[in-house]
Amino acid sequence: MAVALLYGLAFLVGLLARWGAGAGAAAAPAGRVLALAGAAAALGPVVFSLAPAEARWLRRFSWPPHLQAYREAAEWLKANAPPAASVSYYEVGTLGYFSDRTVIDMVGVVTPELLPYVRRHDFAGAFLARPGDFALYHPDRGPWMPVGAPWFKRAYQPVAAFGEGGKLILFERRPEMPLPSARPPAGAEGSGEP
Repeated sequence: MAVALLYGLAFLVGLLARWGAGAGAAAAPAGRVLALAGAAAALGPVVFSLAPAEARWLRRFSWPPHLQAYREAAEWLKANAPPAASVSYYEVGTLGYFSDRTVIDMVGVVTPELLPYVRRHDFAGAFLARPGDFALYHPDRGPWMPVGAPWFKRAYQPVAAFGEGGKLILFERRPEMPLPSARPPAGAEGSGEP
């Protein structure tokens, strides 16, 4: 019932606003004031009843544990990684915002050249197509990072851990260790795939 009432309230406020603006410059000032007062009267109880709860929520707000770990990792990167460094992971918002480093999106949302690999579920190929200077891994947040691959274990070393129990692990690339080449994405010239 509350949803229906709030939905109807939005239409009522819209109607009152249209009445106030409906006659344009020719509208009587009293009509405009009356329409705006009606809209304010309709919205006032809702705003004033929600405001205390919102203020309490903002005072108690804390990041979900996994986002707090991402923020810690991002702050570590900002303090310890060169400005041109890149990091590979699949949840990019917090990392990019707080690290001010290039984040390679392993599911291709903001790194679209990896989408052909993601579509064929070749996450190791996506990683190898654009390996980062750093890579993050969290065992509870998805299987997309190839940390178990022998080539990954040779080419990356853990340098820091974050969050509850240190589950979010940051790996740094060992530049002297070569990586295998990524197979061309599906449909690419010379890939042998249609």
